[in-house]
Amino acid sequence: MNDMITGSPVRRFLIKALIFISMIMAGDLLTGSILRTFYFQQTEGSSYRTTLAMEKTQADLLIFGSSSALHHYVPKVFTDSLAVSYFNAGRDGQSVFYFDAVLRAILKRYIPRMIILDIHPKQLFRMQESYDRLSAILPYYRNHPEIREVITLKSRFEKYKMLSSIYPFNSQIFSILSSHRMLHPTPHGDESGYVPLRRSMMAQPRDTITFRPEMKIDPNKIEALDQFIGNCVQKGIKLYVIQSPGHWHYPDNISDTALAIILGKYSVELWDYADDPQFYTRTELFQDLSHLNHDGAVIFSSVVAQRMAIEPVAEYVKKHRASDVSVSDPGYIRPND
Repeated sequence: MNDMITGSPVRRFLIKALIFISMIMAGDLLTGSILRTFYFQQTEGSSYRTTLAMEKTQADLLIFGSSSALHHYVPKVFTDSLAVSYFNAGRDGQSVFYFDAVLRAILKRYIPRMIILDIHPKQLFRMQESYDRLSAILPYYRNHPEIREVITLKSRFEKYKMLSSIYPFNSQIFSILSSHRMLHPTPHGDESGYVPLRRSMMAQPRDTITFRPEMKIDPNKIEALDQFIGNCVQKGIKLYVIQSPGHWHYPDNISDTALAIILGKYSVELWDYADDPQFYTRTELFQDLSHLNHDGAVIFSSVVAQRMAIEPVAEYVKKHRASDVSVSDPGYIRPND
């Protein structure tokens, strides 16, 4: 048996196998290093905005959510109304898993003053794409151990897949090529994170969304949302949870009930504009059934910012008799203080 193992054909095979494996590992490391370099040199696009959110922004006010967050909150309205710095950390198609991971990374660096979480009426339902789209944060796995727990929700094998240097960038190659500075030498003004939509939707009747009976609440999303809100409360961040306008009508559903339970746990109010007639009756304010265009976003942002501006006064009045509070009172809290 020893002669068979040590015989030259076996030895040659083992040497060739070792060389082949070494070449694969070296190729993976080299290619992954190149992809990582190009990825973090992006100067525009959704991946660039994720990097700004997780590693660079120091803004007072952060916006979280999916596409409605990304397109519905106009920076200038908030900076002018509230005298705060602003960054939009929303990302198309993402779920509460992504929001939770990005906030974890941010809180390792600093504590923002305020957060708006724009939450979709069906956000807490179980959907496979919510897990698949965690690939957007795989490039940050190496340098952000605080998000690894979230990434492992994608599959129980993720920590093994992440041994590959190429794997984190498998779904990012097109993004890297299309937004890299060599192809787009002039940055397109993504520093605030907000992305305006410019078209207007054709007039059409408002439709009602129907929820399939098989749609179930995802306990992992419940836990992620609880983690997100709990972190805000623990760090003393003023949190606003908002459902923004759409041209759809979303009937009451079990996701709403689950959301109400979590918000009630932390005494956080839901600002619900999903069925606000000042928006859904005006199709010219929408680009499509789900998204306000820039004109609609300016109006909506103004409504939200004005409500945020007067809230400190309302909180003060809650603690004191209204008759005892006046603008001249030294205890009066101005909106921008």
